[in-house]
Amino acid sequence: MSISNFRVLGGEKNFIAMTSDLAKDEEAYAVVKAYAWFEMIKGKMKPVRWYKPTKKGTRVKFEMIASQEAYYTSYGEFEGYLKHINQKYGLSLEVTPDSGKEDQAV
Repeated sequence: MSISNFRVLGGEKNFIAMTSDLAKDEEAYAVVKAYAWFEMIKGKMKPVRWYKPTKKGTRVKFEMIASQEAYYTSYGEFEGYLKHINQKYGLSLEVTPDSGKEDQAV
């Protein structure tokens, strides 16, 4: 039996650095979450559920981004999160043009 054509539709990742200990510092956790989210988008993964952090990290359920439209939607959600944490914690996180959606193609 050979598998010649298959596609991953989604799955789950565990971010071991995003522990319950880190979550005690809400600002630090939010920054690490933003970085993890951005890395997922770059990997064409859209987070659909962030589970509660544990000592072993934070599990994230994701689905694969299959179209340019879905990519822009996911990127917009990420930008909304950045805006939220920037306002809440007085941060100035932003995505630079060389690492943002302009370079991505699905």
